[in-house]
Amino acid sequence: MAKLKSAIGLLLLCIFAFSSTNSQDVVELESVVYEELGDGTVVVDEFNSADGSRTLDPIFGDYNPSPRLDSCSKLGAGRFPVLGDCTKYLECNEENGTYTRRIVQCLHDLWFHEDDGDCGFKGDVCPYGRLVPVSSSVRLAQRTLTPTSTSCTREGKFPQPGCTGFYECRMATYGLDRADYTCGDGNLYHEMHQKCFPASQVTECSVALPEQTCLRTCVDGQTRVCKYKFIVEEHVSMSTVHCGNCPFVLADCNLPGCISAGGLQRPLISINKQMPGPTVQVCKGDTIEVDVVNLLQSSAVTIHWHGLHQRATPFMDGVPYLTQCPIQPGNSFRYRMIADVAGTHIYHSHIGHLDSDGLYGAMIVREPRSTEPGLVGRYNDDLPQHTLLVWHWFQNLGEVQSLDMRLLSRRREGFGFLINGKGVIGQRFAPDGSRLIAPIENYYVNSGSRRYRFRIIFNTAIMCPIQISIDGHQLDILAIDGHAVEAYNSRVDSVILTAGERVDVVPVPTVSTWNSAFYIRVRGLGDCDDQKNSVHQYAILRYDNYAGPVLNFPSPTYNSAIRPGRAFNLNRDIYNPVTQTRITANPLVSYRSAISRSDNLVGTPDKRFFIDVSFNVHQESDNVRLVFPQLNSVSWSSPPFPLLTQWQQITNSTLCTSECNKPVSCDQRRCVCTHTLLARTGDLVEVVLFDPRGTIEIGHPFHLHGHAFKVVGQYLYNTTTTRDEVTNLVNNNPHLITSNQYGPWKDTVLTPGRAVIIIRFRADNPGESRNFV
Repeated sequence: MAKLKSAIGLLLLCIFAFSSTNSQDVVELESVVYEELGDGTVVVDEFNSADGSRTLDPIFGDYNPSPRLDSCSKLGAGRFPVLGDCTKYLECNEENGTYTRRIVQCLHDLWFHEDDGDCGFKGDVCPYGRLVPVSSSVRLAQRTLTPTSTSCTREGKFPQPGCTGFYECRMATYGLDRADYTCGDGNLYHEMHQKCFPASQVTECSVALPEQTCLRTCVDGQTRVCKYKFIVEEHVSMSTVHCGNCPFVLADCNLPGCISAGGLQRPLISINKQMPGPTVQVCKGDTIEVDVVNLLQSSAVTIHWHGLHQRATPFMDGVPYLTQCPIQPGNSFRYRMIADVAGTHIYHSHIGHLDSDGLYGAMIVREPRSTEPGLVGRYNDDLPQHTLLVWHWFQNLGEVQSLDMRLLSRRREGFGFLINGKGVIGQRFAPDGSRLIAPIENYYVNSGSRRYRFRIIFNTAIMCPIQISIDGHQLDILAIDGHAVEAYNSRVDSVILTAGERVDVVPVPTVSTWNSAFYIRVRGLGDCDDQKNSVHQYAILRYDNYAGPVLNFPSPTYNSAIRPGRAFNLNRDIYNPVTQTRITANPLVSYRSAISRSDNLVGTPDKRFFIDVSFNVHQESDNVRLVFPQLNSVSWSSPPFPLLTQWQQITNSTLCTSECNKPVSCDQRRCVCTHTLLARTGDLVEVVLFDPRGTIEIGHPFHLHGHAFKVVGQYLYNTTTTRDEVTNLVNNNPHLITSNQYGPWKDTVLTPGRAVIIIRFRADNPGESRNFV
């Protein structure tokens, strides 16, 4: 067996050593809360100035005493303010070239004064929130993690993450009570004045999120480190704790921690009490750093960054037991990677059903507009609020849906869609019997000649493609799966997306738009069609801040979302040839620079893999027949350790390939193994995906990690076929392979039932995950 490329990882074991400290002078105004000694020992203690006692207990709460501050060797000896909290400072001491450091807490609600180097009364100037030194003589200790606790530790008003609101802690009969407030659209909380102001007047925020520093105009050669913290935990939609009187009072649906999710109350998985999670907004070449903290009760977590190729960082791809160990409950893991592929991407959980239960979010990687390949001059505005993230939403947990399918023989069918976590799904009624409308997403543009770039993302846990259209508009396609296409033949009436696909479009009006509003319609196909619950959803595109109702177009229903005309990416089984023109990816032309790529796809492939993607029925017992999705009649079984980081443990029995350890008689029984395809670095790889039987009329979306590919061939059968017939078809018909170097690059594709899809890519990213998911 060829030796796999090794990857050396560093396992960081965090140990808190609670031991007695050297006697120190009693200081009435401050208390050491964290100290790192010269030998690396960590001491966490608390000082009570009332009686002079000191206790060696860990400090928990909204401040995380961690060593993630600028090093004392960089700052030098002295005392420095800690960004994010005026009541603390960092003290660096040096003796014989060895530095010790500690974080000191000011007592009695005092502030640290830079000039005096001591704690004192609150002043008019506080380093709270300063992101850069005001002069070369002022050195700052910058904390990278923001407070995450929802509890109160002292009275006062404190900013929410991103300063989109604040929470107030007040003294009550049984301690401190907390009340949360939001500033509303276009406003931010000003800490010094403790009021909400227009966002243009708030230039600093002590708990700034990366959106405020990394969401910017990209400049060639200028990159940043963009830091995020994701707190993954159980939550519930339409929470009576967080949502106030939503939807009776619609404004309450925007309260911090409130997830309306279509008005349906059900458990979910959230990131920072949000769903979708925070949008990652960076420039190409930026370093993305995400600390994922798993606060789930029993489930492990990983996150896949769908669209990034992870060159040089394959161990950050987020595939459990392939590129990393899962993040266990109560543990954390830092993902650190380069934003190497510009475009519209997505991040989501890669374990179990967590992504279908809410663990997902958008990831947008921009590049300099003046040199953006293939798109210069094709749009004017690329606004963060114009991301349209469509997610299929079950009425209960995804694990329950899976058990229903496996043990009760119930086929999973579509239930609802959410657009940016909003939509109308659940039934809620006012006292007078009228139905209440849950919040829906609204998008705002201006009439005129400006062209707005909309980034559309879709994902689902079932075979449920969607058709997206905008009343009174055509859609000019700019990019698919993050890769730009030229303007030739790019204008369509609707777009069809399957799980994991993304498309960037410019809505082009075909009617007058002055002071108007238009429905953005989403309708489900496949397991979401009119035979399976007629799943649909809508948002509203508003011009010139028009706030009135949508006029001249029918109310949102499943049938009103059927859009005739040119439809991009439409499966042969779900379109009407009389009223629709089916536009596949092939007529779209990839940006011309792709022609000169060194990893061109022309020639005889070094490796050709045939993969049967059928759903197979297996007889588990005399009375039990179960359906399993399989590749070449084999189901994936994770190894007991990550193959990439612990490659030394791989033996001849670890993997199964076409040549080694593959189970036999898999047509009669359910086979499982660590199913592997082997290729060498630089190989031209061709993968033939096919469903010869199509006994269950269902398509199969596939996403390739670490690479972009091109669809170089396709063939549609009218009846069922066999594996041998597919093999002969491909091997004996060279004309079937177009090797079209002008076609678009993609990373996700749908294989319909009774069809053959042929993709090619250059295996130039060694050490990366090569499994399809």
